[in-house]
Amino acid sequence: MPRTKGTPNKVTKEVKELLQSVIEGELDHIESTLAQLRKSNPFGYLKTLCALLPYLLPKCTHTTAEINVPSKPPSWFTDSDYPSND
Repeated sequence: MPRTKGTPNKVTKEVKELLQSVIEGELDHIESTLAQLRKSNPFGYLKTLCALLPYLLPKCTHTTAEINVPSKPPSWFTDSDYPSND
């Protein structure tokens, strides 16, 4: 019987918990290994940090903004209030 919509997958939950416990146990080793990598291979260190950034920072999205300038001034402006496009 399939699980209902919105119900977490049991296997996924168990795998995430397992990985979390492994990572928590390795935090000291990760920190010291990164320090060693920084000394021995600065490029590799930066490459590793860049690979980890997507897990910490939100993804960038491309947005555009359009500004619509009216071709003629609104009726309540006088000619001196609105520069001409000439």
